[in-house]
Amino acid sequence: MDETEQDGIDDSQPPHEESPTKEGNVQNTKTRRLQENNPGLFGVDNVQAREAWPYALGQGIKVCVVDSGLDASHVDFDQSRLDGFDNPGLQWFQDGDGHGTHVTGTIAAAHNGLGAQGVAPNVDVFVVRVFDSNGGFAFSSGLVGAARQCQQAGARVINMSLGGSAFSPAEEQLLGRIVQSGILIVAAAGNSGPNAGFSFPASYQNIISVAAVDSNNVVASFSQQNRRVDLSGPGVGVFSTLPGNQFGLLSGTSMASPHVAGVVALLWSFRPNASSGRIEQALLRSALDLGPSGRDNTYGFGIVQALAGLEDLKGGPLDDSDLLVNAPPENNAGGDNNNIRRREDPTLSTSQSSSVSCFSSSTLVHEQQQGPISIDKVQIGDRILTSKNTYETVYSLGHRHTSVAATFQQIFTSDSTDPLELTPEHMVYLVDGRAVPASSVKVGDRIQFLAITDINTTVDTSTVDTSVMVTKISSIIRRGVFAPFTASGTIVVNDGIVASTFLAFDTASSNLVIGGSALPISYQWLSWAFEAPHRLVCRHYWEYCQSETYEAATGISNWAYLPLIAAQFVLGQSMLVQYALSLPFVIVLSLAVAAEQLTSAEWLSTTVIVSLVLWWTFFYNQGMPRSTRKLKAS
Repeated sequence: MDETEQDGIDDSQPPHEESPTKEGNVQNTKTRRLQENNPGLFGVDNVQAREAWPYALGQGIKVCVVDSGLDASHVDFDQSRLDGFDNPGLQWFQDGDGHGTHVTGTIAAAHNGLGAQGVAPNVDVFVVRVFDSNGGFAFSSGLVGAARQCQQAGARVINMSLGGSAFSPAEEQLLGRIVQSGILIVAAAGNSGPNAGFSFPASYQNIISVAAVDSNNVVASFSQQNRRVDLSGPGVGVFSTLPGNQFGLLSGTSMASPHVAGVVALLWSFRPNASSGRIEQALLRSALDLGPSGRDNTYGFGIVQALAGLEDLKGGPLDDSDLLVNAPPENNAGGDNNNIRRREDPTLSTSQSSSVSCFSSSTLVHEQQQGPISIDKVQIGDRILTSKNTYETVYSLGHRHTSVAATFQQIFTSDSTDPLELTPEHMVYLVDGRAVPASSVKVGDRIQFLAITDINTTVDTSTVDTSVMVTKISSIIRRGVFAPFTASGTIVVNDGIVASTFLAFDTASSNLVIGGSALPISYQWLSWAFEAPHRLVCRHYWEYCQSETYEAATGISNWAYLPLIAAQFVLGQSMLVQYALSLPFVIVLSLAVAAEQLTSAEWLSTTVIVSLVLWWTFFYNQGMPRSTRKLKAS
């Protein structure tokens, strides 16, 4: 927050007009069930939390989380430290969305060796739920009322991982009064990109605005940049808690803000008598400067640093006299197993009919740390080589899809009927959430690995009748459809089968090498998941990341893709254009029926889908009380 500016928002920089929807990444990285081995978190290291834990754990400090609620039964929380406020119809201890649970875990997940690790694990948490189960802002008295509930509960820190484009002088003034009472409010800077302008409440005076950086401390492409940005925090591929005793990776300034809120709690627990002004001063002075010298619009003063902040409060280096009694031992501060990731990504599938297609997987995903593995019906001598993990972003109709690839060691194949040669802690996870030990998986079971680029994978199609897997991901296309193509003989997957970055409806090309000869292929990126040829699955997360699934019969024609393409295209337009386009779509579909390319039943279902989409969008927009959204993913 810029204390030198007291004149409100500069009219020469008008706020960016955002739609009243949440920027979604809830399912960009699928969750995985709890496992014994903690995969570790780069965030706690990048903000120096691990180095600060011997001296401060957030004890005695209450942090208020204003969000979508909390799954208070999650095993990675200390239930004795949780409390909240029930707005009518919104129970704080429930979270139908997952956003609030993820944010709270970043702040306060227990250090119990089960999964995530909170920046300040010993804080008391007070939850005020302001979003309903559909992601709509539903708190009767608005953000100010929520902040007052936090104030009355005795919170010293308030985290608001939400925002919108609407500037309210009254809201700014009232939130400012709460800050003047000695409370620090930390908020997400916004996910609309560097040229989007301001997002509120983060851009109000007296609010600490937090930008997002990745694991290399490079600003995230979605992070808003403006003169109100104060600090940066980890916000790309952040691992934390999700409802149902699950964990997952999310991205957004929503994930960066709780890192800063957690560090605030650490500093205040180290010096509980310090004023809010002194705590903020320590935050800003100790931040790791990442951009031009001093404060800048991209990183603010830099990425927050917990240990340096403690030293600023003390006025010098810490020593043994500053240690906490019963501080967690160093070897329990985080897991070494930091290479495990759970994904839902495209795979390359082959069958005895030599039909090859790429699709978004909805069956099995194998996940391992390292070690040899047997792949279903792949001959001895076939190679699957993997390389180091990478990170890319793929775009789809304005939504960014963030992906972090698994890191594998070299994988060998075998024709043995013995179980996979993995240690007991390795698990094979199914997309529907079920998990089985790897030791129980035998040759003949269907396992699909992650999609890849720059890997050579050789498979004799005559021996493969289920799936052929590839490992390392350079870029993940999460909700894409690839036009099927056919091949025979030995298939070698070249670089580029998964493209780096494509916008929706763009066409990309790459080469499929068959028996040593190159055959050009092309596919269209559509933001929908088709599993061909057996069934058609449409998964669109809508504005608030609520998963919807439609299934069609076996043998569906290419024309049946049209309903999904039509609905996706309509959703990407303004309200006026949506209504204007609805009639031509119906006409086109009618012509398709006349040409016998589409059955009457398919025409009817398509018309109903488009109508429902328009109806839902209209009433959703009409019913939104304010331009406020959760800032996650990109």
